[in-house]
Amino acid sequence: VAAVLSKPDPTEILRGAFIPSLPQSDGLYSSMLILMALVGTMAGSLTNLTYAYYIDEKGWKNTSHLKEQRFDLIFGVTCLFLMGALLQIASAAIAHPRGIELKGAIDLLQIFAEVQGTIGSVIFGLGLWGAAFSTLLGTLIGYGFVVADLSNFASKTPTVNDSYRENKRKHPVYRACIIFWAISPLYILWTGVSPIWLVLIVNAMFVVLVPVLTPALLKLTNDRSLMGKYKNNWATNTTLLLMLLVALYVMLSNAMEWLQS
Repeated sequence: VAAVLSKPDPTEILRGAFIPSLPQSDGLYSSMLILMALVGTMAGSLTNLTYAYYIDEKGWKNTSHLKEQRFDLIFGVTCLFLMGALLQIASAAIAHPRGIELKGAIDLLQIFAEVQGTIGSVIFGLGLWGAAFSTLLGTLIGYGFVVADLSNFASKTPTVNDSYRENKRKHPVYRACIIFWAISPLYILWTGVSPIWLVLIVNAMFVVLVPVLTPALLKLTNDRSLMGKYKNNWATNTTLLLMLLVALYVMLSNAMEWLQS
């Protein structure tokens, strides 16, 4: 609704969708760094590794659940894409013409307040809280499982059985990680720190993982002895290779920009 009421220019939307270009850097963070962070957040994030744990939690143990898993992934990715695209459309149509300077999530409230009034601000605030809270839960639990597994495999007598999987939440390392990650960032509430630079740099660094993980993923998913009839088709391989090329391009462009500055 906010995107429609912002009265965007359809030709500009099409131009941005099919002829992508980078705006000139304005402010403290370069456009290439922000783009690299966005790519890293989605394609290179270590959080992608936690998806396997949620598949297991859902009870999707074999290929009989492949249809549900594909629907789950496609639906989730489509929602992420639409939310990101619509937010950018609303921001471009309202913030740019009015000279609204966006420095943080709170500034986005202006966009929704401009077109929807107080109710728009409330809806956006609730949505932002929901997104942050669900992400917090997902990452805490997912990374907790990862570290618990690493701890288990690093022990002298690693355990891999149904009993271990069912009781993984009782693992002391899992619980320690949850407590530490949930409480340690709270210091920011009592300080004036605004670590946007840290978030951008960490997410940008995730892009480095794409060239590392993609070849391994290609090898695994094209192995007929492992995947059988579910091995990759040409479309999937092309998509993965394109993702690899985009990651390499963004990395090299950012490296050149940093060297020049």
